[in-house]
Amino acid sequence: MRMMKTKPALYTVLGIVIAITIILVMSLFATYNYLIIKSQFINEVHSSSESSAIALKNNITDLISAYAVQEYEHLVTTEIERRNYFAIIIEDYNMGKLLGKTAFISGKIRDKNWNIVDYDSADHEQNKQLKTSYYRDSYDIIGPTKDTIGTITIYTSERLLALKLNSIVKNTLAQTLVITLLMVLMMMASIKYLITRPLSRIIATITHTDADGIPTKKIPSHYSKDISFLTHSLNETVKAVQMSRLELQEKNKKILLSSRVFSNSQEGILIAGTNRKIIDINPALCEMSGYSHDELIGKPARSLHSGDETSKFYTELWEQIKKHGRWQGEVWNRKKNGELYATLLSISVIKDEFNCVTHYIGSFSDITENKQQREKLNFLAHYDALTELPNRTLFIDRFHQAIAHSKRSESMLAVCFLDLDSFKGINDTFGHDVGDKLLIEVANRITRCIREEDTTSRQGGDEFAILLGDINSYAQCEQSLERIHRSLAKPYTINGHSHKITASSGITLYPEDKGDIDTLLRHADQAMYAAKLSGKNNYRLFSSSDEKESINKQLQLNRLKQAFAHQEFSLYYQPKVNMVTGDVFGAEALIRWIHPEKGLIPPLDFLPIIERTDLEIDIGNWVINEALSHLATCHQEGIKADISVNISSYHLLSETFLTKLEKALNHHPSVNPQSLELEILESSALGDLHAVTKVIKACQSNLGVTVALDDFGTGYSSLTHLRNLPANTIKVDRSFVSDMINDPSDFAIIDSIIGMADSFGREIIAEGVESTAHGLMLIIMG
Repeated sequence: MRMMKTKPALYTVLGIVIAITIILVMSLFATYNYLIIKSQFINEVHSSSESSAIALKNNITDLISAYAVQEYEHLVTTEIERRNYFAIIIEDYNMGKLLGKTAFISGKIRDKNWNIVDYDSADHEQNKQLKTSYYRDSYDIIGPTKDTIGTITIYTSERLLALKLNSIVKNTLAQTLVITLLMVLMMMASIKYLITRPLSRIIATITHTDADGIPTKKIPSHYSKDISFLTHSLNETVKAVQMSRLELQEKNKKILLSSRVFSNSQEGILIAGTNRKIIDINPALCEMSGYSHDELIGKPARSLHSGDETSKFYTELWEQIKKHGRWQGEVWNRKKNGELYATLLSISVIKDEFNCVTHYIGSFSDITENKQQREKLNFLAHYDALTELPNRTLFIDRFHQAIAHSKRSESMLAVCFLDLDSFKGINDTFGHDVGDKLLIEVANRITRCIREEDTTSRQGGDEFAILLGDINSYAQCEQSLERIHRSLAKPYTINGHSHKITASSGITLYPEDKGDIDTLLRHADQAMYAAKLSGKNNYRLFSSSDEKESINKQLQLNRLKQAFAHQEFSLYYQPKVNMVTGDVFGAEALIRWIHPEKGLIPPLDFLPIIERTDLEIDIGNWVINEALSHLATCHQEGIKADISVNISSYHLLSETFLTKLEKALNHHPSVNPQSLELEILESSALGDLHAVTKVIKACQSNLGVTVALDDFGTGYSSLTHLRNLPANTIKVDRSFVSDMINDPSDFAIIDSIIGMADSFGREIIAEGVESTAHGLMLIIMG
């Protein structure tokens, strides 16, 4: 606090004034008789005043504390009448604080007619009479808490003195009036200058307040020490109040912000008391739980529990909170409608200044969707999304368990590899949606055909792997496979259409066939491939000869890849002759392998090795490009001829066939696309009729090439499907032509084919015409 200069005390100043006044009075009333009478009178008045003050204080103290103004004014009236006082004035500090003043002043006073009336502090005449009263005594009123709560001032009129000192007063009246007047003037001037004026300035300043009743101006100081101290105290008080208000405003802002955070938080928040009953919850928790605010207030926090967690779980939870003051973990809760939902719950304690727990705060985050996502990811990591069968990862884990069980029980373990026959045709014909539904039904049928302890896994596409445990003999394994194959061969009804499909499978037995999972699956796959080659829709047990055959085939395939890379393949051309005119109108391109050591190798010695491999597609594309190059050369030399090339079904139905063919045609713009003819085996076409038909039409309409159906008559339903295949030309198989002269049946077949070709507007070519007799017979047949 800033040090203030030393200033005279108010009491010192008043003391000086009173001393001067007394000296003057004593000079005027020096007589001994007057002093005795005055002393007696003053003693009597003081004694009476003191008695009255004691009586009033005993009764007024509680009334001031209770702000009972009327009651203590009634006591004042009674006391004035009883004691014949001039006035009794009460300064009530409690009521003054309530009214924003230093004190509330009230009391009773006698008027000129000596009647008792209410005292009005604003009445100048009354104040003048009080100031001119002969005697007054003031007494502090002490409250129950030992602080001053007011003052009582008792005034005695000179009228009483006049009754007793009438004779003395008459003699000294003139002098008394003059002295009294001088004293009053001096006292009034002193009071006005020392008290009234500074107090008025204080009052005038503090009456200018803001909306909260706080003074807006600083109270001016005064040279009087007491008043200066008062003004300084008031200014410091106002400053402290203003600072408190600012602090309160900041606290209110923080409280408002905390309230908004509580209300707008996306996480559910719960506040509970030490009895663990809910005191408050935010809207997010209401939305999360389905309960309204009022439904949960006052309820135990366990009202939200799902009931799935054990009591031990919650006992350990609260022990952690008691020990560490917090807990976090996943808890399942139950909504109002009974639905379960997972939450990440964080519980913390709130303590007071004595480190005692007063509240618990729970923060809830709904993680149901996250848990479902984790479960879904965990499922996808171990199961096939389409069929919900174990995937390769889980299959390997089950395999290791089965191996361990096989060793313990000294039983065999069967590893099966199953592949659907011609599944691609259904996918291409009816769409992947139908294909997916078919795969799901296949998975269900396989699962129903095996035991619960066995495992079926989808390895990808239309391939499945099966683990059969506790196998005592191959015959037992055969029974399971026959049951699976019979079930899979039954018709499938999907979207109102009936579908039929079969499967080929291979099997190997552990421990007869020892190895890791990859080895056993590879062996089962080789056996499955052998089953397909033997006619499909059957199964085959793996043997070491299969392994040797597979290795040998792989070596041959690698050698063919090298041959293709070293350009060891060449095209030979077989002419196509018009039997009527004898003119050569085209040729058929036939591939040959010019082996650097073995010489010329015919196609039947190497084409089966590359079946259904990428090399088959690569060689097929090479044949088309080579044929187009020869056509371009022929056209440049003025030779108008057509060239036909053989296309396998695997090549024809590959994803890049049409794109590669179009690119090859664009690379040889001088070649008329109609000069290129694609020959497709009838048996291949009938394997996936819809898909093959779609590709043939694209070749004809979009690219302009022609299509021939090769080896016609060898298919099991060739005559039935002739009208569905948009081939331009039909080639009669050489097996019918070579025996047509000696075998009436072959003659009848060729005659029927010619008739049907005419009916459907197809061109016809006969293969294997090696004699004049064959040629003349065909000319005669048309």
